[in-house]
Amino acid sequence: MKYYRLKNNLTQDKLSEIVGYHAGSCIKDIELNRRLPRRNFSKRLASYFNLNTKYFFDAYLEDTDDIKTNLKNYRQKYNLSIEQACNKFDISKTAWTNWESGEKYPIRDTYKLLKEHIIL
Repeated sequence: MKYYRLKNNLTQDKLSEIVGYHAGSCIKDIELNRRLPRRNFSKRLASYFNLNTKYFFDAYLEDTDDIKTNLKNYRQKYNLSIEQACNKFDISKTAWTNWESGEKYPIRDTYKLLKEHIIL
């Protein structure tokens, strides 16, 4: 992000104002890999910098964008119920149901597990 910010002659404070962060320190934390931008800010960054991606270079956000379809397709492909899929990966039924309904997204550690098993 620092590359694009500097290329556009923006300070951290100005970029934070543009994308809706409350302070330039948020941009600094992202640039120093101390935090990752949330889904809505990542979209704003990609849009502002006119990048050919929906999110600002975050595979987690890209891969989980359509998680509900991916999870349903996985279960259908292997003829699994939600309960069977949950048992297979030691995931709670509530969590899987929330992801498959699009209400919530998995945490990054669980995302890695789903990615390893080629669900995402």
